[in-house]
Amino acid sequence: MDQRLLAMIVTKIIVPRGSNHSTLNEGDLILIYYIQHNMQVDWIYVFHDHMLKDKRLMDFRLPYEVLVLKFIEYFGIYVEDELEESTGLLNHTSN
Repeated sequence: MDQRLLAMIVTKIIVPRGSNHSTLNEGDLILIYYIQHNMQVDWIYVFHDHMLKDKRLMDFRLPYEVLVLKFIEYFGIYVEDELEESTGLLNHTSN
């Protein structure tokens, strides 16, 4: 696989970030190395770690929303009575 394409997939889809998709960090490089050498990747850890890192950012939005919803649907998890937690970021309007 082309290294540039793999780098783009890692930084925009697997571990997306708000900006600077062209600079790879250490985690990106390790993930690319594992993928290129057909090594086993602990995807749960990758997604979990990325979600925890994103939560600390000011412009937090839940990554992998479609993936999480597919899991909820597949396993038939009832979420109607769950509590919602607002970050307050969606309520800001600019004039």
